[in-house]
Amino acid sequence: MAEKHSGIVNNKIRGRVIVQGDRYFFESKDSCIYDIKQDEVAKRLAYSGELCIFELDKTPKLSSSISGRITDIIGKEGDPIPEGLAIASVHNLNVPFGKNAIQQTEDMPSSVAKAQWRGYRDLRDVDFVTIDPDTAKDFDDAVYAEKHDDGTYTLRVAIANVANYIHNGSPLYFEILSRGTSSYLGNTVYPMLPEKISNVLCSINEGEDRVVMCTTAKIAPDGSILEYSLEPAVINSRHRLTYKDADYIRFGHCDTVDDQSRFAGLAARTAKVKPSIDALFEVSDILARQRKERGALDVTSFKPHFVLDRSGESVVSVEEEQAEASTKVIESTAILTNEISGEIAKKLGIPTMYRNHSLPDEMSAAILSERLAGFGLGLPHSPTGESYIRLLRSVKGKNIEEPVTSLVLKSFKEAYYSHINDGHFGLGIRANDFYDAFMTKKGGHKAKGAADDARMRYFKETGSYNGFKFEGDISHTAYAYSTSPIRNAPSYIIQSQMLEYIMNGNIMYNESSIASLAMRFSEQERNAAAAEKEYNALLGSIWARDHLGQFVGGRIVNFYPDGMLIKTDDPKNISITLPYDEVRSVRLTQSMIDSMLVKCGMRRKVQHKGQPPKKNHKNKCPLQLGDTLDDLMIYATTTQPPRIYATEDVHKEIIQDNSRERDM
Repeated sequence: MAEKHSGIVNNKIRGRVIVQGDRYFFESKDSCIYDIKQDEVAKRLAYSGELCIFELDKTPKLSSSISGRITDIIGKEGDPIPEGLAIASVHNLNVPFGKNAIQQTEDMPSSVAKAQWRGYRDLRDVDFVTIDPDTAKDFDDAVYAEKHDDGTYTLRVAIANVANYIHNGSPLYFEILSRGTSSYLGNTVYPMLPEKISNVLCSINEGEDRVVMCTTAKIAPDGSILEYSLEPAVINSRHRLTYKDADYIRFGHCDTVDDQSRFAGLAARTAKVKPSIDALFEVSDILARQRKERGALDVTSFKPHFVLDRSGESVVSVEEEQAEASTKVIESTAILTNEISGEIAKKLGIPTMYRNHSLPDEMSAAILSERLAGFGLGLPHSPTGESYIRLLRSVKGKNIEEPVTSLVLKSFKEAYYSHINDGHFGLGIRANDFYDAFMTKKGGHKAKGAADDARMRYFKETGSYNGFKFEGDISHTAYAYSTSPIRNAPSYIIQSQMLEYIMNGNIMYNESSIASLAMRFSEQERNAAAAEKEYNALLGSIWARDHLGQFVGGRIVNFYPDGMLIKTDDPKNISITLPYDEVRSVRLTQSMIDSMLVKCGMRRKVQHKGQPPKKNHKNKCPLQLGDTLDDLMIYATTTQPPRIYATEDVHKEIIQDNSRERDM
């Protein structure tokens, strides 16, 4: 009997057709079975083993099973390209752009003309640069910094002005609403906007005029903001730099011979922007230090990066995601820009879309505290933000850092969008209800007065009323993610709202419409993240399939009823399951296994499949989270679901992967 499961997305499932007896069924990736039409197509698919997309019947018949139909035949199961296409299809990431949207795109110019920036400030004499990954094709932001003789800094962050071209109610506007975000599966990008917009017209390309929304902040040496402004402008970026390029310009050295060849002549070509690059690194350090002082989390990412070949058909290698120093520059400048967006919206009483990140609720905190007991750690009865910060700092650099960090992050609520400001705990941004009520009462005297004053300050500096300028520090109480309008719908909505208010004094979106859109975008973002997670898990199993018999070392990061979860050391952070009955070097009694599960908050008991060890065995010490295990041999993989299995028994015969469930 088939049963519906949580893995169904948009009424679609990926899997294959199988034979049971004299009938054909559809088997999903999590091994659920569904009825299908018994015909020649089913017969062919059952013996070809091709990856398919299965759509559930919307009005199933009253029967003992759930039925549906095959809608797409993707290709060979277990290969990155068809698997990626299948995941994209199930998550509705690869829906083509509508005809009207394509026509609107074709009608747009390929270059920026003066008529398109009428009323905007001309900042083309400023030495902006873009700093992005090597593989980036669209450039949302450009940055510039200047250090003054008194030790203060001027920081400018220019964000691609998508709202200048795509207006509320147009075909492309509805495409943005239906997609919500660009999605990335390996080498494949499923963009929120057509390429002509994302890579050409709105992308801040080197040496080309582009319209932007520019945030400017004057920053004191201690990180406090002395003044800040927001304005639509036109810029011309001097250079398209990669993270490694920026690091080389700043520090003047590289690690490999290949890099020496790559950077030949770079210093000479970028000599004019060197002072700005230096200032950007300095102000980034200042901002990061200030965030840490106000309670931002300092969390290390533990995500592997799978390198595919040029065709995207196989996993070439697995690398650790190592951030270049300049990635922190872009991170720090973007965070400040988003804080300023939230601050201005509150001061002017403009409804906007906040990105919130809340502390765990009481139940999640209690479960976390119980699991931390296995490490000799814990949390107060009613933990505060500072409690979590102290906890993470206490394990920094220790062998238990990864499992503890993983447990803490899993206890947090996912970040989400909302018309209500709840703050962003991870960034040390604490909402202040009293401040919000005082500054942003809709239509109130405070908000209107703040807008008039901000326009007048901007006019005194520029001779134009098309911008806002503020004096004094920001409150660090709100975060509005406004820095990625090419690939992020909330950023586009925030930008559209602010541009319309600056240029015409109108509110485009009220709180009700912002609330509705925020719920939609939060769900779309979770959907894209789930697709990426599925794909990365699959790439891990594909890598393991080609390395059966390889020995790896790793650290225990969790215990589950079917085995220990290991994260490998080399290659870094591949998830591998070590079943309890495969542990040979450390004999575990059933009570020891149960004890480990209880310590991790998992009270389900499991049956030990191996022979029970003697009671007086000399090594009775159970394994703990954070323990290191060496010489684990990869002996089996599956793609339904994607899993990798290891054993400590080096004499075990390698089980070849036949893309079937591992026979436990």
